[in-house]
Amino acid sequence: MNIGNNIKKMRKALNMEQSELAVKLNVSNKTISSWECGRTEPKMDMIEAMSIIFGIKKSELLEDDFTPYERFENGADFEKAWKDLGGGRHPIDLTDEEYSLLIDYRASGEADKEAVKRLLAYASKMREQK
Repeated sequence: MNIGNNIKKMRKALNMEQSELAVKLNVSNKTISSWECGRTEPKMDMIEAMSIIFGIKKSELLEDDFTPYERFENGADFEKAWKDLGGGRHPIDLTDEEYSLLIDYRASGEADKEAVKRLLAYASKMREQK
């Protein structure tokens, strides 16, 4: 189990900065970083508080194969979660197709992400040549 990775995945899925989560939990940014890097683990009261903030079950934060991206079926669900968290940095407006692509990208492995980056860089270069 790596609760730190799960905290980071859920925080990023909700487009939340470490500092925003730290404020909501009344802890320092260093504490959030320490959890996410696996140097320390949060106590049960913090796990409970994060489950409320993230809108998930405590057990989900403890799962080995936790995939927060599956929690949002479309942009409207993401918007609702964002509003339920009290706002914060607002995600850019996305079409459902763009949102779906973003979720797929976030859930992909590093090799796939690098391939997408290379493809986009190539497409950008081709546009500049026109």
